Amino acid sequence: MQCTLEQAAKEIAAGTGLVHRLVTDGQRGAGIYRRSLMLASGRYAMLDDGIGFNLVPWEPVIKQRLR
Repeated sequence: MQCTLEQAAKEIAAGTGLVHRLVTDGQRGAGIYRRSLMLASGRYAMLDDGIGFNLVPWEPVIKQRLR
C-alpha cells in the first residue's frame, strides 16, 4: 500500500526532525533537493530549507536542475 502525501510528510518529519511546510496551489516550494518520493497521487520532490521541508509535485524542470 502506498502512502498519502500527509502520511509521507509525517514519516519524513519524524525521521528528520524537520517541520513540514505545506505548499499551497500557486505557491513555489524552495530549498535543497533531498529525494524523490512515489506516492499514490504521483511523484514528489522533497525540498529542505534547513528548518523545514516541502513536498512538491515532480516537474521535469527538477530533473534538469539536478544535473
